[in-house]
Amino acid sequence: MKLLIPTLALAILMAPCAFADDAQPAESLEVEDAIKRVEDTQKELEALQAEGATRADDPYYFYELGNVYVDLSRHEEAIASYRKAIELKPDLIQALVNLGAVLNEVGKMDESIELLTRAIELSPDDVKGYVNLGDAYYSQGQYYEAMQQFRQALRVDPGAYEAHHRIAVAFADAQIYREAIREWKKVIEIAPDSDAAKAAQENIEVVEQILARRM
Repeated sequence: MKLLIPTLALAILMAPCAFADDAQPAESLEVEDAIKRVEDTQKELEALQAEGATRADDPYYFYELGNVYVDLSRHEEAIASYRKAIELKPDLIQALVNLGAVLNEVGKMDESIELLTRAIELSPDDVKGYVNLGDAYYSQGQYYEAMQQFRQALRVDPGAYEAHHRIAVAFADAQIYREAIREWKKVIEIAPDSDAAKAAQENIEVVEQILARRM
């Protein structure tokens, strides 16, 4: 089951750095990989669209379609697809959670909060629902409410590294750096091979530099 976890922007950013010429091949490979992913996703979209006539009443079809549109950053089409999935099956938690995430991404936080609250009421153990609801509150500057949701996600699943990552970002934004580092280390411990762990390690290095300058 594919669920979306939007990332929060860390307020502390590393300064741009120049790469030596010998780093260029690696960058080229990254670009090629990114292009291939887009091409594969486009093919997936075309395959799904070809099924449209036979799956017009299938909520999971529109849910899958929404996921592909998100991967292609076609947010409005993703929103329309998720709405159709929910119209066909109002209790489709995955679609509610993902729609809430995308609405938050495009700045419709009030509706995002409403939908994600509904999703949690229908499925109180949905970790990603809590994380996404926390993101929506955070986007509105409601930090206390956001932290409540992230901590609730951890009560449901102590291994929810996404929630640890969000809490770390909140601590870093508040300049509570040692607590941020502690939470990021938990991300690395729980999911060492994840993109979140890579981001956590990078953020730890930035914050440690800040702390070193203060000494």
